[in-house]
Amino acid sequence: MKREIEQNRIRQQGLVAMDMPSIHAANEAAVAFLVTELDGELLGGTAFGVTKDGLLVTNRHNVKSSKTGEATTRLEVQFANTSTRLRAHVVRIADEPDLALIQIDQPGQYPVVSGLSGRGDIAVGAPLAMIGYPLSLSLPMSGNAVSTTLSPGTVGKRIPTLLQIDAFGAHGMSGSPVFDSRGLVVGVVYG
Repeated sequence: MKREIEQNRIRQQGLVAMDMPSIHAANEAAVAFLVTELDGELLGGTAFGVTKDGLLVTNRHNVKSSKTGEATTRLEVQFANTSTRLRAHVVRIADEPDLALIQIDQPGQYPVVSGLSGRGDIAVGAPLAMIGYPLSLSLPMSGNAVSTTLSPGTVGKRIPTLLQIDAFGAHGMSGSPVFDSRGLVVGVVYG
């Protein structure tokens, strides 16, 4: 019991020490609300910008039906705090892990996350932050602009290519970037 209490105390200290407002401010603009149509059903999710010319990362299951294997028939993104939806198309789909790359059709300069971590050394108990759109199409918005939700959490378990995250999550968070305490992407929410 004492060990569990101590582990919880350490997790809480990590969350308090993590500068969530700065991570949110540095990355929110690059997080996009994703609208997709799969098997005739309109769905919402999250994607995030990784190149200024409009390449975004999301989950495979956001753009390819898990039931039928069919690709999305509608794909649009809308960046945080904007009111413009932009058409996009699928560039590449990975079977494992559950990832996809999508490209905005309209040429332009688009926001990107502050960086990606390639270290893969995040420890169990480390604090994390996710930025996305839980409840997606059901989420209340202000007018036509979309607003993100910041969800703090911790790493609960590490498996070679998977982090179990102890945090709030809901439908629509799929494709959300997961940030470490440096504000770098260390994972993508799915499931």
